[in-house]
Amino acid sequence: MLAVQELKSPTEPIGEIAIIAKAELGWESVPPYDEYPIVEGGYFVKSPNGRLFILYSANGCWSDDYAIGLLEFKGGEIVSSDAWEKYPDIILKKGNGNFGPGHATFFYSPDKSELWICHHCLEGSNPSNEPRKRKCHCQRVYFDETGFVHIGELAPSGVPFAV
Repeated sequence: MLAVQELKSPTEPIGEIAIIAKAELGWESVPPYDEYPIVEGGYFVKSPNGRLFILYSANGCWSDDYAIGLLEFKGGEIVSSDAWEKYPDIILKKGNGNFGPGHATFFYSPDKSELWICHHCLEGSNPSNEPRKRKCHCQRVYFDETGFVHIGELAPSGVPFAV
């Protein structure tokens, strides 16, 4: 589950913990991870027009179905579970020969004009969910005219990006 809590300092929490996401959607707990559902790795992303999102991972990281979901801050107290809306659809899922994308971080291009996602994924299907090597995968993130975040289809491996 994902939770937020107010901090008095970088090491001193105050107030109550607010749970803002847990595995409730079908895609968040695909077997064998339905018995112990996983929602983890939240990362804040702010759109150019000020919309605030948390992108998070769900399922087991060895699973073909590990994927990235989305929460949006809708206003009010940021440390309240009522302030966050969970979107029902996956924002980044398996495709183009890559499986289990998740546990992302984000970074800007050197000139700050482009936002990029960097996450791990499996190259090839892993139906047995056995621990195996993962690879680093990056692609550009876009915002539409409303400021909603879009990643699009998982980019194929080995395709170079323009500088």
